[in-house]
Amino acid sequence: MARQGAKRRRTQRGKPTEIQQESGVSAAQPREPVAAAGTAEPTARKKSWLWRMRGRVAIILLALLMIAAPSLAGQARYLFGGTARPPAGLVFVRGSQLLMAGAGSGGELVLATMPGSAIPRYQAVSPDGRRLAFTYTYGTYRQDDWGGDLYILDLPVGDEPPGKPRMVLEHAKPGDLVDAVSWSPDGRLLLIEYEETLLKDGAYMGTRSALQKFDIETKERTTIVQDAADPNWSPDGRRIAYVRNDPEQGQSLWIAQPDGAGAQQIAKAGEFIGLQAPRFSPDSTQLLFAGSPGTITGKSPERPRRAWHERLGVSVARAHGIPWDLWVWKEGQALRQVTQLGQDFPYPAWSPQGDRIALVTDVGVYSMEP
Repeated sequence: MARQGAKRRRTQRGKPTEIQQESGVSAAQPREPVAAAGTAEPTARKKSWLWRMRGRVAIILLALLMIAAPSLAGQARYLFGGTARPPAGLVFVRGSQLLMAGAGSGGELVLATMPGSAIPRYQAVSPDGRRLAFTYTYGTYRQDDWGGDLYILDLPVGDEPPGKPRMVLEHAKPGDLVDAVSWSPDGRLLLIEYEETLLKDGAYMGTRSALQKFDIETKERTTIVQDAADPNWSPDGRRIAYVRNDPEQGQSLWIAQPDGAGAQQIAKAGEFIGLQAPRFSPDSTQLLFAGSPGTITGKSPERPRRAWHERLGVSVARAHGIPWDLWVWKEGQALRQVTQLGQDFPYPAWSPQGDRIALVTDVGVYSMEP
């Protein structure tokens, strides 16, 4: 829309400029005296025609320059280490590929294709928009090397292709995996969920997860919260959000200081059957998360009523598990449900300006206003 508007403005400005140019050249040229021999009048017409052509060529060149200027400026800033930014878009996974929708021309841009049959999992774009961190899980139980690692790739700038994914953290032993990731506001650290697989005499005994700070440069890891998952760092850097896992009481939602101190409970254990993917809004005042309300032993929550055209499809109650929706928390307010989808495992993402929310479920990708 912006580009079309800019094109219309250039067209509206261009037409009067061309008319003024033609009339201005004509008016600026000294009038030729009436010729007696019949040769001066054709000469004057020829000169006038040449000036009109020069004016039109100048206008065309100016228009081309206006169209190309943003791209040229972006390339110059990129080549000389300036502030050029990658194209904006929504990062998502399809099969073993990482893609960006809405990038540049509005289509899909393939960022990376990972080897094997496994898929990339959690993705997080750095605060400056230049890098993408994601986790990649592969293999199955009892294989020699199965687990999940942490990767970073450089997002494309201008006409440059995306960088190749590079591993920055490898799992320590078979079965371990990096299962979620979030950037610090300064882009120096990553807040990760590291999940350890517990084995006894080769037999699988379960898993235990912890939140850790990971320094990208030094590779140093520091555990800050045990038995926690799905970390998210607020854009203002003051708080982190995460889900606590209790095998007996269930999951609960918390916020705390970046070092884990001053923890505050947002959703109590047992208040939701499942919790996942807390996401701070860009202004850090709201926390969006996915949840399925109810208790572990109690009655399942009622599923939302569906429109007539939705009833023609497969019933959600019979085709899927517990219904999930998006909820939002704000300081001093009660939890508020913001969707009525009832679908499986939604993962939300805020737009950088906070004016849109995207979420992916088992059915598809949605976009909505907050």
